Amino acid sequence: MGSLSDMTDISIPYAQCITSRILNTMCNKLRLHSTSSGTIPRWTPGSTLTCGIEHQSFLRAHYSIDDIEHVKGCLKEVISLLNSFNLGLRFVYVEDLLPETFTLAYANDPDSYATSFFPDAAPGRRKIVLHESSFLPLYRASIFNILCHEFGHTLGMRHWDAGWTEPNYPSICFPPDSNNKLSVMGIYKHPETLRFHPEDIEWLREFYSRKNGSMIQGCTIKDYPSRP
Repeated sequence: MGSLSDMTDISIPYAQCITSRILNTMCNKLRLHSTSSGTIPRWTPGSTLTCGIEHQSFLRAHYSIDDIEHVKGCLKEVISLLNSFNLGLRFVYVEDLLPETFTLAYANDPDSYATSFFPDAAPGRRKIVLHESSFLPLYRASIFNILCHEFGHTLGMRHWDAGWTEPNYPSICFPPDSNNKLSVMGIYKHPETLRFHPEDIEWLREFYSRKNGSMIQGCTIKDYPSRP
């Protein structure tokens, strides 16, 4: 796998911990992706972010039209959910893929459910990839939840425990002292437990309301346009 700034795993199917399903428990803030140059990438507020499916990648792997329609339905449901958060971003499903489109594709990797990207990924590398594990009978019904987690990455979120499990890749807590096991970016045993917690939404709104160039814990927010 390449640089974490371009692509990140959701987690392997045999993760050791489980995220609580009691959503009224405190989540306590976000963990955000940062870079070695001291920036915190995010999409330029006001951006329209197009999302679509690379149908041929699923067909080449012999997935059925029903499977593709299931994935499409999950993607559209996630898009609707993200738009309801009022982050100042607009997500739109498209059939015709553009260079800047967030592309949902398939690739075989038995060690993870999916991979994703961060806002500093270049056009052409803005790809969410579902892997074989997501389509196993035990997990297929949770593709919506898996995509919620992956879109968390595309918004700039890191795994809640990235500070010690991914120490070679910079990240910050926003605000400090994050302990958000109940976040959509939390640790889990089954992907059906992955849901946006109310505090995920609250702090994403706060993050995207800050001005470009403002500082968080010594790092600078850097806006990235959705279009080349």
